[in-house]
Amino acid sequence: MSDECDIQTMKLLLGTRYTRYTYWVVGTLGIFHCLPVLFYGLISMVRVDDTAAFNSQVFGFWTCMGSFILNVWLIALGVADMIHEKQFCEYYNQWPASDFCTTLGLISHSANQIIIFYSTAL
Repeated sequence: MSDECDIQTMKLLLGTRYTRYTYWVVGTLGIFHCLPVLFYGLISMVRVDDTAAFNSQVFGFWTCMGSFILNVWLIALGVADMIHEKQFCEYYNQWPASDFCTTLGLISHSANQIIIFYSTAL
């Protein structure tokens, strides 16, 4: 066990139960908010004839896709917290090298890059 892992303060990956519930609520609401936008965006991109309108639809779609991916990341981090709920200090040194942590990092990085790219393209 590492000196940095204090059993009293780091029982949970996310720190507190409030943080865990916030991740679940924000992630779930974000997913349900993005799904209609993504479906409508796909339908609109197929039907649009104007290039400027098409570019606007693509921008909106990919920005929402980045947000959707980040919300999936929030839910996945909540799942990781549930898996290691009371045992996080035992896995503290193994967590950064785990496949699940690496996947979460890839998801987060990819989603942020999508959002940044399409935000600067505007």
